[in-house]
Amino acid sequence: MHKIAISCDINREGRLMLRQEYHRAIVDAGAVPVIVPPLDSDSLDEWLDAVSVAGLLLSGGADVDPALFGEEPVAGLGRVSRQRDDYEIALFRAAERRRIPVLGICRGLQVVNVARGGTLWQDMASQLGEQYACHDQTQATEIGTHEVLIEPGSKVAALFESTRLNTNTHHHQAVKSVGDGLTVSAVAADGTIEALEDSSANIVAVQFHPERMPDMAYFFRNWIKSLV
Repeated sequence: MHKIAISCDINREGRLMLRQEYHRAIVDAGAVPVIVPPLDSDSLDEWLDAVSVAGLLLSGGADVDPALFGEEPVAGLGRVSRQRDDYEIALFRAAERRRIPVLGICRGLQVVNVARGGTLWQDMASQLGEQYACHDQTQATEIGTHEVLIEPGSKVAALFESTRLNTNTHHHQAVKSVGDGLTVSAVAADGTIEALEDSSANIVAVQFHPERMPDMAYFFRNWIKSLV
């Protein structure tokens, strides 16, 4: 049975946090979730070698510090945790060195993009226009509120078994410039990047939250099956 490493959030009180949907999705897909503590780079290398995971899931959460992509904060920037940023980027790079497959979800996509040298819109509504506020939905999280168009033949299309999805959306940051070696594999109707991948490194990242949508459980089963 595969073990899947999952990154966690760190709140203002220093508590480690993770929404239950992440580990439930992994368990329901037939694998074992293992939460990765926020260790330093050297300790993360040791942790990955000791635990021997088959894949890494970078979870959602707070905003990415714009200093990591060379920008000053804008007024719409939310909570940031530089400790989490540094830990997840180091974890991603350690996984890359070991050729461990990576799945990024929401913030996880943004972390992958920044780790590869890409940039983000810090706050879509203030930087691109109020019409982009719709990407942070107010409806229940299991409800799909916009369509995502997936590139035919992409890894993302294979995992979702489709080139069109109606999905949820809970983000106010988004990809601005795409990181090195990453390919855009899905977009929303307004052009917002909804998925990135690097098939040569077995990296897939989505901007939405399939773990919160019961009818997308097959996505995690397909991802687990794809691990080598």
